[in-house]
Amino acid sequence: MRVLVTGEDGRVRTRTEQLLRGWKAAGPAALAWSSTGEILGVVLGQDPRDSRRFAAVRIRLDAELRESGPPSAGEPLLLTGDLTDARVACFEQETGRLSAVAVLRSGDGRAWLVPAEGQPRETATALPRSGPFALLPGLTHWYAVWAEGTALKAAAL
Repeated sequence: MRVLVTGEDGRVRTRTEQLLRGWKAAGPAALAWSSTGEILGVVLGQDPRDSRRFAAVRIRLDAELRESGPPSAGEPLLLTGDLTDARVACFEQETGRLSAVAVLRSGDGRAWLVPAEGQPRETATALPRSGPFALLPGLTHWYAVWAEGTALKAAAL
């Protein structure tokens, strides 16, 4: 995973690269900077030996973009169908505590919540089989938001 910090002029001021030991980047990534100065990066990782096995891989950095511990993966998920879409998000739900999650949709119409820490599970609410969706953090749940006709729908995951 490569992290770049740019100035207002667009020039790169700082850069860092982190290896995802045992995983290859398979899609989206997200970053969050906590109020205490910690940076959490999360990328969807895919097992290079089993293309159906995915995990949220965490990378922790300090305010100077130095690694503050080795990258680590959450509990892996063995996807039942082909990966058709994924989203990753990070958010500071409590002061100084960053959390992250990935949501994967498979070709068989199922959706999975893959937290950076904790057990993957099928989403509590079915997501549309296709089309864009966004992740929205709540106090106790993550929510998926998507357009349906002329309205937005939101559901706890």
